[in-house]
Amino acid sequence: MEEWLKIKLEKADELIEKQEYNEAIRLFIESLQLTEASDELLQIRNSLAYLYQTLGDHKKAIEHYTEALQLIEEENNKDQFDIENSGHIHTSLAHSYMLMNELSAAKEHFIQSIKIYEDQLAENESLKAFLALGKYNLATVYILLKNISQAKKELKECLKLYDELIENNQLNFLPYAANANVSLAQIYEEEDDLYTAYVHNKRSAELFKILGESKRENYLPFLAASLNNMAINQKQLDYPGKAAQFFEESLAIYSLLSEKDPVNYLPFYAATNNSLGVLYNDLDNKDKGIDYYLKALDTYSQLCETNLDEYLPYKATCLHNLGVIHDEKQDHVNAFAYYSKAMDFRKQLANAKPNAFTLDLCVTLMNIVTLYHSRLENEKNMDLRQPAMELLEDVERRLFYIDDSLPVIKSMKSDVEYFKEFFTEISY
Repeated sequence: MEEWLKIKLEKADELIEKQEYNEAIRLFIESLQLTEASDELLQIRNSLAYLYQTLGDHKKAIEHYTEALQLIEEENNKDQFDIENSGHIHTSLAHSYMLMNELSAAKEHFIQSIKIYEDQLAENESLKAFLALGKYNLATVYILLKNISQAKKELKECLKLYDELIENNQLNFLPYAANANVSLAQIYEEEDDLYTAYVHNKRSAELFKILGESKRENYLPFLAASLNNMAINQKQLDYPGKAAQFFEESLAIYSLLSEKDPVNYLPFYAATNNSLGVLYNDLDNKDKGIDYYLKALDTYSQLCETNLDEYLPYKATCLHNLGVIHDEKQDHVNAFAYYSKAMDFRKQLANAKPNAFTLDLCVTLMNIVTLYHSRLENEKNMDLRQPAMELLEDVERRLFYIDDSLPVIKSMKSDVEYFKEFFTEISY
């Protein structure tokens, strides 16, 4: 390399360290005119592509990566380094195409890089890590392309490679293996293979737990999420006791995290309390369910103080659930109180966004109507008829604008007719 070119490239590298990327690009572009040596041009093209990718100009990045790849292809006697480098460039091109949402092109470049890594693996064992990551990235592209069977295949092969790396005490690959298990679990959940989903969520939790021993703060959120997913799987598999155990383990972590970072983790703390409320209600442990619902309600109320639009629907749902659980306990006073609060918030939401919240409001209104029905039959209090009829008219008016092709809408309209007839004809 000529001295003047060497000085220019060193200066460009210094600018990169200072994050003065545009100035570095200027020097690299000038350097392209100062050499015809393929190895020097390859270095400059790769550097330019990296810088453009860093700046978000993916078209320019692709242009320079393609030129770099062409330089390697034109080599008459490519050595192992050249071949491996072409694999890395295909990977970089795939990432640029992904960021531009050109998924078919990204897929083809990932496939090319994987083939190169597989061919060279016998010569260079360190390529196993690149091969595993390439398969994980290719799986991500297949998921986006809705080719789930191929995504699953790539993830399984990726996990096999990561497990081999971990067995050889290369523990820096634990996070990659954990994330691959999470991705596989999500696929199996979508396929309703809940047991296999649970197995992969369990494996991800085990790996995140190991990582948490050395880097606790970094991996606790991922561990909590995996435990939460395990709980959902166990609930769906009809093992509510195990589900409660995993939800409570997840809740303990979210409690710790939310104390230090309430903005990011209080929503998860609230949601997990709500999940436990639902679960214990299903287990007919209503008092424990109420305890968890109240914790969720308190947290959602706190969140509403800073972000009402986002968290008011959750607060309203929590109030509705508290109404349901007291209703089932025959505690009509508290049931009515919680339903009424939920109704007020859901009216506010439905009036602002009818398409999103009208059905939720109608469910709460109909639960109050049902409560009036029970009370009227038990108490023979005819004063309950008028407020019930007003609620039914409100539900009828709101449902009029919703297509009753959905079974839930058709059923609710039928219930409205039944209760209107009941409250019209009842007499003592």
